[in-house]
Amino acid sequence: TIWALTTEGDLITQHDLTTTELTNPQAMAFAPSADPTDDPTITSLYIIDNRATTSTSATTSEATASAAGESSKGTIAELTLEPAVQLNATVGSITATLVRATATSQWNPPSPDPAGLSFNSAGSDLLVSDSEVNEMSIWAGANLFRSNLSGGLTNTYNTTSYSDEPTGIAYNPLNGHIFISDDTGRTAIYEVDGFSGNVVNSITENHIGTVDAEGIAFDPAGNGTLYLVDGVSEEIFVIQPGPNGFDNGSSINQFDVTNLGVIDPEGVEFNPDNGNLYVLSKNDTIAEVTTSGTLIRYIDMTDINPRKPAGLAYAPASNNPSQKNLYVVARGTDNNSDPNENDGEMFEISFTSGIPPTVDAGPDQTIEYQETANLDGTVSDDGLPNPPGAVTTTWSVVTGPGSVTFGDSSDVDTTATFTDAGAYLLRLTADDGENLSSDDLIVTMNGGGGASVVDVRVSANSDDAEEDATGPVDLGSSDLELVYDSGGNQTVGIRFASVNIPKGASVANAYVQFQVDEINTEPTNLTIRGQAADNPPTFTSTAYSISARPTTAAGANWSPPAWSTVGAAGLDQRTPPLNAVIQEIVNRPGWSANNAIALIVTGTGERTAESYKSNQQSAPLLHVEYTVGNQAPVVDAGPDDIINLPPGDANLDGTVSDDGLPASPGAVTTTWTAQGPAAVTFGDPGSVDTTASFTQTGTYTLTLTAYDGELYESDTVSITVVDQPTNTAPTVSAGSSQPITLPNEATLDGTINDDGLPIPPGTVTTTWSASGPGTVTFADDTAVDTSAAFSVDGTYFLTLSAYDGEYTVEDTIEVTVSPEPPNLPPTVDAGPAQIVALPGGVTLDGTVTDDGLPNPPGAFTTEWTASGPGIVTFADPSAVDTTATFSQDGVYTLTLTADDT
Repeated sequence: TIWALTTEGDLITQHDLTTTELTNPQAMAFAPSADPTDDPTITSLYIIDNRATTSTSATTSEATASAAGESSKGTIAELTLEPAVQLNATVGSITATLVRATATSQWNPPSPDPAGLSFNSAGSDLLVSDSEVNEMSIWAGANLFRSNLSGGLTNTYNTTSYSDEPTGIAYNPLNGHIFISDDTGRTAIYEVDGFSGNVVNSITENHIGTVDAEGIAFDPAGNGTLYLVDGVSEEIFVIQPGPNGFDNGSSINQFDVTNLGVIDPEGVEFNPDNGNLYVLSKNDTIAEVTTSGTLIRYIDMTDINPRKPAGLAYAPASNNPSQKNLYVVARGTDNNSDPNENDGEMFEISFTSGIPPTVDAGPDQTIEYQETANLDGTVSDDGLPNPPGAVTTTWSVVTGPGSVTFGDSSDVDTTATFTDAGAYLLRLTADDGENLSSDDLIVTMNGGGGASVVDVRVSANSDDAEEDATGPVDLGSSDLELVYDSGGNQTVGIRFASVNIPKGASVANAYVQFQVDEINTEPTNLTIRGQAADNPPTFTSTAYSISARPTTAAGANWSPPAWSTVGAAGLDQRTPPLNAVIQEIVNRPGWSANNAIALIVTGTGERTAESYKSNQQSAPLLHVEYTVGNQAPVVDAGPDDIINLPPGDANLDGTVSDDGLPASPGAVTTTWTAQGPAAVTFGDPGSVDTTASFTQTGTYTLTLTAYDGELYESDTVSITVVDQPTNTAPTVSAGSSQPITLPNEATLDGTINDDGLPIPPGTVTTTWSASGPGTVTFADDTAVDTSAAFSVDGTYFLTLSAYDGEYTVEDTIEVTVSPEPPNLPPTVDAGPAQIVALPGGVTLDGTVTDDGLPNPPGAFTTEWTASGPGIVTFADPSAVDTTATFSQDGVYTLTLTADDT
């Protein structure tokens, strides 16, 4: 603690040094600020400490007391006694969410003090520089580390030939160079040729004007721009290359980040997606600013609580490459205070600022051959982030049998044309500058000549399987070898579930479309047959269970050309026509629409295709074009029913659908008929939806028949007619009588029971009514359970009535309403008298109780006032518990007033 005293020894104030982490302060002095960007009149307090560390409350300038690698260092800490700069409350703040935490201390070799971090776009990995590890006993010759996005160490390097303390790192994707910032020597920035260690350029501290070079970032636009953050000065230096690149001929500009609420910044990163900077502050905050220093928003890392965050990088998310996250390294305990520390960490955080766009690609649709599809998408967004404050949209093709041409792929509402019949999966994607959202629709183009099209993709791991030549079956393989694998030719099974081809269809065209997983060019000869089964099950791991399945007589021989491009899915990856194979299966007696079809592939040679496990959207696709002749109408007579006599009337709700064939008449006629113990009268026997009347009890079978001019189809419904039972009156309970006090309401809990007769109506209607000295208002006078409000006090009688269509039954309760009690003034206690020494204040602990009247408002307000020789300032004069400060000494009277109006 530091105490400020008068020359007479009276205490003025005191300052807590706990958060500065000073371990053995020895002496102190006031002197001008070390920040060259500060006003010369600004004064700091300098304290000598034999083993101190940089902290969020003190800026330190180390005076090395021993050679590098030794543990003891003397430190001069610079402190400001001014209140800490606060975050700007007028800008938004979003909360960072932890995705992954990596202990860099556990890498082998370890990184105990990670200081710099950058995304290496060439390797899609992270570069981490450690500024202190070479001073420690665990030094293993590595202070530059490469890690994958999931935190796994992949390689290490050594910068000590040019930089003992690499505090920041940035990657230049234009030439593969790496920029290293250094805050121990006269050179602030080194430009290095990749990982070779060869320095190709440098910039000195004096040229830049920095005294504490920390993090560094690179903007590749144009000739490139470097951003260097200075921790002591709390400045961002903007560095443009000179005629010879980034050297002492570079132009320098700068802006201050202190007024943004940033404390001792050690990291800076550039976001190429929106052109902004992220500045890392020691108060667990990241400030997003423009490249000219305008504050946009904060990213709050309080919940993550990194210990001494030092560097950050903007990179693809480890679990979703289409999303961008921030990665932050934290040094933890400094090795100056603990030479054996090893607690470095790296955090991956997501920081979505707004709601992702809402995307609707529109409904699935079917078009005729060579027709144009009209795409009617919808995209809405919250306008964040800003910039850009706008959404860009893109239509793309996910899968399909042919090519797709969009009228305008960037327009939400556009058109699409297709080269081949089949089902196409189209995707509408919206990008708000930070979040991507998408929605898919399927457009099915029927084949020419009136053919219908069905496209079915393998949809389970066990639906594409490989049987080794020695018998074992592999389910869920990461690819499909057609057919050579591991020294032998295997048998491959491919099953397509829910193939919607109607029985009796004529197959006009059929094939399987594969996508290349590996390049294969050797001669290959394959035979494709179907499994001779009505609805084959999925494959199992039983040995020889694929080759043991019976196959169709029809087959197709295929000698595919070379597969030379991974990801290709064109004609070279399409089987020859499988019409005969599919037709033989569809012609089976037990075939019905939505059964499965299994194909068996044998032969020699190798073509490696994507499997369901490796890429679900690129798994084998069965394409079938078919035509059908006249199909009988589909008839549903509706659900069975039980009715009462009287009245003996049934409502019939039938359904009939047809394919419109034959062309003449092109329409369906329908007829209702009946069988039973007595005659049945139909309202309209030729209408699908009609009524039926019965005069005698019993069970009746009613038949709805449809005729399309060539084929008949019918369905039946059973109607059971029973005698109407005797109606019993409802039973009614209005609940219990109750007392209430104004202005409260009465809660009414009624009960109704009924036998559901007569029919009609088959239901009971209920009504509340009232009598008494005033007006009664029911929340819902038709509801059994409701509430009632009363205008004046007195005794009221509330009646609940129930009517079943024949009988009315009532029940009454008594509600005694008492008047509202008189209002009593609040009880106030301002707390005990106090004595305080200036400049201290007092903590006021008042107490107020009240009866809650009158209502409204049902609440009271409070106010502190004061009289005395000076001015009294209350922290919150309307709060019962608050604080007060005084402008001068003397006796003051503080009054707490409560008003219940």
